[in-house]
This record gives sequence, C-alpha cells and structure tokens, in this order.
Amino acid sequence: MDAPRQVVNFGPGPAKLPHS
Repeated sequence: MDAPRQVVNFGPGPAKLPHS
C-alpha cells in the first residue's frame, strides 16, 4: 500500500487507509 494516501497511515495502530 504505497498509495499517496499513505500519509493517513502515520496514526497509531493498523493502516487507516480509506480502501482498508
């Protein structure tokens, strides 16, 4: 998941990507 939205993955826990 190297998507540009990866920025939301900075939060704690698992990736919070919109596409899940």
